[in-house]
Amino acid sequence: MLIKIRNTLIDPEEVQTVTPDRNEEREQVLIGFKGGCSCWIEGTMEEAEAALINAGVMIDTAADPEENETPLPELDAMELWKLGDLNAAGFRYLARDKDGKLYAFRHKPVFDGFYWSNPEPGSADAPQVFESFSFINWDDNEPFEISRILKD
Repeated sequence: MLIKIRNTLIDPEEVQTVTPDRNEEREQVLIGFKGGCSCWIEGTMEEAEAALINAGVMIDTAADPEENETPLPELDAMELWKLGDLNAAGFRYLARDKDGKLYAFRHKPVFDGFYWSNPEPGSADAPQVFESFSFINWDDNEPFEISRILKD
């Protein structure tokens, strides 16, 4: 199923990132596709997000959270882009150690009171994420699941 953003048809299943144009004179967004291709299209970030939410590719972070679920954080365009890149590389979780360093994990990490570590023996797949995601704290009970905002 293709979706339409203004005059452009795109396959939502191939969308990896959406980045707004910082130029105030134009209404364009940069669509990044799986496989590394990207293109500028006419439209606003709100139009692109609405089309992707309606297609079921993206979760509406502004929607009311369910009663028992903690609210989703508000992310800027750069954080959404970083989440998309991490997700495309196979990372599914983010967790912050007590020393403040943030790491990405492919498998759900476990916390020992100071550090989050990979439960898979011999797997060193936790690159440090150097900035952003200030809503993730070292004392969180669970790692942050990237899929809460992005769908595979």
